Amino acid sequence: MNVHKSPWTELRVPVSNPSVARAIDGPVLNIALVVGPGFSPIGLAAVSDVLTTVNRLGNPEKVSLKRVSVTDEPVSGSGGLQFAPDQKLEELKAGLKQARGLDAIFTFCGKGATEEFERPLLNLFRDCQRYSVPLFSLGDEMGLLIKSGFARRATPHWSKVALLREKYPEADLSETLYHLDARIGTCSGHAAALDFAVRFLTGALGADVAGAVCRELLIGFPRDAEQRQNKVDYHRVRNAPDKLKLALDAMHGNIEEPLSLDEVSRAAGVSLRQVERLFGTYLSTSPGRYYRNLRLEVARQMVEQTDLTLFEIAAATGFGAANNLSKVFKARFGKKPREFRKLARSA
Repeated sequence: MNVHKSPWTELRVPVSNPSVARAIDGPVLNIALVVGPGFSPIGLAAVSDVLTTVNRLGNPEKVSLKRVSVTDEPVSGSGGLQFAPDQKLEELKAGLKQARGLDAIFTFCGKGATEEFERPLLNLFRDCQRYSVPLFSLGDEMGLLIKSGFARRATPHWSKVALLREKYPEADLSETLYHLDARIGTCSGHAAALDFAVRFLTGALGADVAGAVCRELLIGFPRDAEQRQNKVDYHRVRNAPDKLKLALDAMHGNIEEPLSLDEVSRAAGVSLRQVERLFGTYLSTSPGRYYRNLRLEVARQMVEQTDLTLFEIAAATGFGAANNLSKVFKARFGKKPREFRKLARSA
């Protein structure tokens, strides 16, 4: 019988393992969490819980967390959850100059925060580079890292990839879950922050400690960095044939230059008639309508989140002419793109 072995199997060790105790009794790990308005509560909680669980397993001061707001004031997350800082950003930056002042900085900023707080964030990025402090980005500030050239490689959330590729064509962007190295790491955020935090902990304190944390938090198999983000509605088609999933993958992977439905069916390895039956049975729509609505959703995100012109957005989502996009956009969302953008900015 073939037994599937996960690369994380060795992490599932008892808390009482002697090597865990030795690692926890070692030097203190100093971490800063830098948070901006609109942050992802899931991502912040995942990193915070993974790191602080180390303290519950042994030495209560093993991991020292500094909580910093880019505004120096409490900020609200995407769901209204409040984050209260315990240190000012300038105090944090002053501490970077000290020997072993910080072992890593994790940043979590939400939609729109990077524009308003671009200068202090850029200064923080420069100080991290100057003092060789690893910087890990799990929010929208990743766009600023790419824009400024600090991150040559990045793993943004899949909904931001088309926009960032349009704005920064030279950037090496991946739709994997995360990218972690010794200098700058990036993560697509939300639930993937849990996998990212466990992998960081493995490198910082060893597999035994990370395994004990996984056991404590009931984490079965953290995902590998190279696993691709799930941007398809797999929960709706989990019992559907793989051929439908292949067709969905083909659509989601080709937004800027849409495939013809014949090309989609070839990617799925079935006839167009069979693709139409699969979409009707499992998604209650036609493949053409699903594909168009998918591209319109990406266009909507660009209208809300960027200052790109309607012509640029139409080009990035495969609608060609701006007036064509405007027509189908209003039919789908009830307002023209410019009206939609104005409403989103005033909210």
